[in-house]
Amino acid sequence: MIDKLLHSKRIKRILLVVMAVSFVILAISIGYPAARRAEKIDRLGQNALTGSQGLSTSLSYFAADDLKALIQEPNGGESYKNLCGLLTRVKDSSRFDRVYLLYKQNNKYYYLLDAGYRDNAVSGVDYYACGAEFTGVVQSKTKSVLDKVYNQKVSSDYSKDLITTADHREVVVSYTPVFDGSGQVMAVLAIESGASLAGGLPQSSASGFTQVAVFSGVIFFGCMLLLLTLRSWRKAREAKAAAREKAKEEPREQLPEKAELSQPQEPDWPGPEIFPPLSEDSQPGSPESGEADSSSEQSTSKENGDSSSPQP
Repeated sequence: MIDKLLHSKRIKRILLVVMAVSFVILAISIGYPAARRAEKIDRLGQNALTGSQGLSTSLSYFAADDLKALIQEPNGGESYKNLCGLLTRVKDSSRFDRVYLLYKQNNKYYYLLDAGYRDNAVSGVDYYACGAEFTGVVQSKTKSVLDKVYNQKVSSDYSKDLITTADHREVVVSYTPVFDGSGQVMAVLAIESGASLAGGLPQSSASGFTQVAVFSGVIFFGCMLLLLTLRSWRKAREAKAAAREKAKEEPREQLPEKAELSQPQEPDWPGPEIFPPLSEDSQPGSPESGEADSSSEQSTSKENGDSSSPQP
């Protein structure tokens, strides 16, 4: 049963088909939201640049002297209030999140105008006063874009990703230069466009795509792991079978023949040469030997007779 499972081409085809389908679903569930997000960012950036072109041109022609005076001596006078009111009208009509003007000194950027200004607004909370340093998340994530626009490397540009601000807003930031009478960049117009303006996928749809991506990814990698496991098992079993076949084909080793039984050998007793030769007197058959024998017999019988006589 296991061998049939390991060598089944049908199971292999089924796993490959499931892997292909899950990979396609995974690619769609990841690529489609990413494409929609990129489309949203591009739409927001282009809309902001379109709205900023007319405003930057108006500021260059009609407010260049006032802007130069504010850069030289930041203040909150009537000129500042009027220009901030102009930015406020553009912001409200185009439904931008924020509109402000920046200038550069000593390699740092500072606020020049802010559409959030009101008579009763709080500086640092509702708006940033003229001369306040431009810092924060937006500055750190868009500084490269801002530098390119200020140095006239590009005519205008916007961030290529949504930026989450300190107050948890997702925005796309666009920058457009404002020129003085000599054609030099004296300030940069910044517009923050909220992500809600571009529509896009609802939050529920985005989370649904995420769940589908996770599920399809688990299926894809699970099928891949199963295929690799079956392959390793099949190779292991084939190696064992080949080893058994090889062992059968090889001739068995010749067992050593039983040693032939050796002839019994005579005990290694001492030879006759170690015993002294008998004297002629002790040779059997001689008269002395006979007398000796008879005398020994008599003494023996006498001893026996004495031992067998009754006690008095």
